[in-house]
Amino acid sequence: MRDSGKAGGDAKDFDNSGITQVSAPAADHDLGPLMAGFSQDFSNLKAEFDRLLGNLSASVHDATELTLEHTALYDTAVGELQTSTEQAVATAQQLAQRCIVLSKELRGTDLLAERTRRLRKSVEALESQVNRIL
Repeated sequence: MRDSGKAGGDAKDFDNSGITQVSAPAADHDLGPLMAGFSQDFSNLKAEFDRLLGNLSASVHDATELTLEHTALYDTAVGELQTSTEQAVATAQQLAQRCIVLSKELRGTDLLAERTRRLRKSVEALESQVNRIL
């Protein structure tokens, strides 16, 4: 603390926060100015606290709004994804059913091809016997 050079008076010093620092009074009758300094410091602190509390309240409010907004967007995205997934599953099931039907139809074609090969061998054997006879 710096001494103001006043004899018998209060020595006041100011720091960067704007809070008045008051040294011990020279006599008990000097409490009035000391109390006024404390009252002013208290008022400054209260105003600063109220300002900080207001900023905090606004920040919490903004964060809550953003959270609600993002939750709604997430819910929408999940709903759309679920719908798309259900459609993809239904399409995959239809494709699997069509593959089963096609497989059954091709099985009949495979049997027909095998019969045709056997018939051709039989015809070739018959032709070769006819050619030997002639």
